[in-house]
Amino acid sequence: MSGLTRIDLGLRAQNSINNNFIGGIDVTIGVKVNQVLASLESATAELKTFALDTQDKTLRRCFLIIPNSWRRLKTELRVE
Repeated sequence: MSGLTRIDLGLRAQNSINNNFIGGIDVTIGVKVNQVLASLESATAELKTFALDTQDKTLRRCFLIIPNSWRRLKTELRVE
């Protein structure tokens, strides 16, 4: 990088910033949101499995209610 001027470095930095945005949405945030959504899907599947495995009706209900409450959160987090 010794041959780069301050203008070159500034343009590269601006290009880097521009490349992190798609349609006004920060790609890094989008990736993180998708990771959260994937984690919620995984946790939902685990809780539903727990509900099937338990004989305790109260626990079964809890294991099924929690993922239902996440459904709204997942809908609101989805980035189109």
